[in-house]
Amino acid sequence: MSWTELRTLTPGSPPDRWRAVHGQGSVFRADDGSGRSAWVVARHADVKAALADVHRFGSQEGIRLGSDAGAVSTVRGKTLLVSDPPRHTALRRAFMPLFSGSALAEIEQGIGAIADETVRSALRREVCDFSGDVAAAVATHAVSAVLGAPSSADPGLVGLTADAVGDDDSQASEEANSELFMHSAQLLDEILTSDQTATATAIRSAVDVLGFEDVLVNLHGFFLAAIETTRYAAAGALHFMIDQGAGVGDVLAHWDMARGVEEVLRWTSPGVYVMRTVTHDTTWRDTDLRSGERIILWLAAANVDATVFDRPDGFDAARWPNPHVTFGVGHHRCIGERLARMELRALLTTLQRWVESAELVDAPTLRSHDHLRGIHRMPVRLSAWSDDRRRSSSSAKERLDSDA
Repeated sequence: MSWTELRTLTPGSPPDRWRAVHGQGSVFRADDGSGRSAWVVARHADVKAALADVHRFGSQEGIRLGSDAGAVSTVRGKTLLVSDPPRHTALRRAFMPLFSGSALAEIEQGIGAIADETVRSALRREVCDFSGDVAAAVATHAVSAVLGAPSSADPGLVGLTADAVGDDDSQASEEANSELFMHSAQLLDEILTSDQTATATAIRSAVDVLGFEDVLVNLHGFFLAAIETTRYAAAGALHFMIDQGAGVGDVLAHWDMARGVEEVLRWTSPGVYVMRTVTHDTTWRDTDLRSGERIILWLAAANVDATVFDRPDGFDAARWPNPHVTFGVGHHRCIGERLARMELRALLTTLQRWVESAELVDAPTLRSHDHLRGIHRMPVRLSAWSDDRRRSSSSAKERLDSDA
């Protein structure tokens, strides 16, 4: 089997394709597209087990196929993504105060206000790019608020993160990553010399424990993960509603928003997979694995496992329970998962409040980076509810214009 072909499957792909994948067994071989092979794990229970087993499957050799060995070496043991316990535990402990429930509760109202302002601004325009102008903009403000740096929430960040996760090892990607590193360094300098806020204190503490460089490379990673994955999830949700021919406001009005957000995360699965490296010769799931072999933990496939999810190829906003693995499992579970849920909830709630319908102006542009996948650009025309919530947008648009 070819991983190049397998990774193009989406939750909406024909069920028989997914049954064939899950029928391959707990772990199977696939050509990675470069003439080399890698192990693939696709079943829900097996993906969860492998993610949790940091002793057999390590992250220090990189988390995606084709990673530049030099680049991986530079950040090995420095970032949450490319580290294993006990170093990973120390990194997580240092940054967790920024993403705790209490810390996020302090900025939740502000994120809701930004979502409201961003959506209302989009409604005043004839056409907007929902992925970049709305979803990514809200995510940028959110991660900036987490870091206590509202001045960093500028539109240029959206373009930087998009380019940074562009074509693998392209010059544009390298340049964007370099610029994003410089932005992160400037931000960190500002934080270290700022007033004694709780956020600044937490980041200073992290610098004291980890060092400036390790904090810097993680800030860079936070921007990439928080902006790109959230935009893909939100854009995917809106595209699904448009594709179904349903009014956005009517659809969202019937959602239990907490459950709806979880289904968006399962359905879109922005993170297609994570790679691990076998740390020592071992037998796992009755298969002999050799030290140094690569193993693909296919998150998107686990999220459509029919033994776990009823009608996995269908979007069900009321689905519960919803044990998706979009944020991973165990030690490497996404540190920003609460923030991602908060952003999506704020954005979808704001769409329900203001937007009656949406229509595509042009076909969406998909970004299918090696391990991230989603809608990179989606030109849409948003129509606001009328004051009496009939299917006319003129009154609400007039009110929006008068508030501008």
